[in-house]
Amino acid sequence: MGRIKLIFRKLLSGLLWKLLFGPEVEMADILSGLISSGVEMVKISPEQIKKVIGRDGESINAVREKCGVQLFIKADGTIFIFSGDNGQGDIKLARKCVEILATGLKIGQVFKARVTQVYKQGAMVEIFPGIRGIIAASEMDSIFVRRIWKNEGVDFVCENIEEGYVVDVFVGSLDEQGRPGLSQKFPREPRPEDFVLALAASS
Repeated sequence: MGRIKLIFRKLLSGLLWKLLFGPEVEMADILSGLISSGVEMVKISPEQIKKVIGRDGESINAVREKCGVQLFIKADGTIFIFSGDNGQGDIKLARKCVEILATGLKIGQVFKARVTQVYKQGAMVEIFPGIRGIIAASEMDSIFVRRIWKNEGVDFVCENIEEGYVVDVFVGSLDEQGRPGLSQKFPREPRPEDFVLALAASS
């Protein structure tokens, strides 16, 4: 009798979830979420949904994979986050990722980033799938650059850095489109608690 009551409660809860998420949500997904340790709800504007999803779904799929969660997005910008099948997903971290994807980076934020491309005058890095920026050679740690003295000043040229390296960066500037100018010239050595996001180090 107890087992029947449990199944009934799950199905009833599932119907309520279906009303929230919409008819496109499969019952299997609902029941998977019901056994999770908790639920987070994030509200963003409908215009920010594309940013959270990313190109071909790269950003939202990365949140699911790296945080071990399931996400459902409604057309009005309401996002529900809950743990996956094993209930071990990091919901709080997933919420942080979603908020950063939706609102963009802020000046002063500190991240770990993975180098994806190296140029003579700088490097492209990825903080999170869908969140990328450039570190100019003049803003890189001295171990990664070589100075070339000229009559008109100093040139900084990248060296000793390769694709796949994980580096500490902070947001030094943002242009009119919200694109970050990243720097490694920290005013002080960053502490673990300074990092807004450090997922690049675990990928």
